[in-house]
Amino acid sequence: MTDGARTTARRRSLRETIALVCVLAMAPLAPAAVASVRVVERLWCADGRLVVAGSAVYAPILRRAADDYTAACPDSSILIDTGESAEGLRRLVTSGEPLDGGPELLAVSDGPKGRGVQHLREKLFASKIFALAVNPATGVTDLSAQQIDDIHAGRVTSWAQVGGNDVPLSPVDRGDSTARRILEHRILGDPEPTRSGCENAAACELPSSAEVLGAIAADPGGFGYVEAGEITDDSGVRAVRIDGELAPKKVTDLGRYPFHQAGFAYVREDAPFLSLATSFQNYLANNPSR
Repeated sequence: MTDGARTTARRRSLRETIALVCVLAMAPLAPAAVASVRVVERLWCADGRLVVAGSAVYAPILRRAADDYTAACPDSSILIDTGESAEGLRRLVTSGEPLDGGPELLAVSDGPKGRGVQHLREKLFASKIFALAVNPATGVTDLSAQQIDDIHAGRVTSWAQVGGNDVPLSPVDRGDSTARRILEHRILGDPEPTRSGCENAAACELPSSAEVLGAIAADPGGFGYVEAGEITDDSGVRAVRIDGELAPKKVTDLGRYPFHQAGFAYVREDAPFLSLATSFQNYLANNPSR
């Protein structure tokens, strides 16, 4: 990063900090303003170019985050160049300081990097528990990983084949969603995806959880993937156990439950705190699982 870019980042951060202090002093009079400034204060704009490499599992999240960041910080440019976790970490570890005017590098991985990879700063940016949701009319309460694999391979056409009622399967597809990628990678044992199925944030737009839940509830054979916390007593759907494990309410209680994500973002240990790589890492951590 050039001296001019560092100065710009410092000035923006200073202005936001001063604004936060001033508004906090007025908190009793303007609580809404305090909330808005806190959101701004969490984003420390930095200029320059950044390449994000690593796990394509999180490509949809990263593309939306990059679009949001660059919209708020127009002097920044972020390229999402995802593939495998190990490759992204390797690129980061072997890279030196960016050449003058060259792009910085940030790596993402599905799961922590491991003890063998050192001299990196780590932040968790994606931590959610997903569930396979079904319509109660399916009669299914528990599925093994093998049965889920059979369902996705098209070898199961009726819920009766996996211990349920004689109702045809009716998937509610969310397309190239993070939940689908996690299920395929962690439960079905597919290799980590090396590319995203969409090339920009607009192409990655997916049905909302409410829409997915509504579609499952309206179809006796319906099933799909949602965040576990979205399933309520009055949602008209239920979460199935996976290999006997029910989705826990807290990430700290995962146990053996496999359908969850743990995305980590890494920058070099010597990356300047006012660099674009560090700024975007902080942005991801402060705005998790978009």
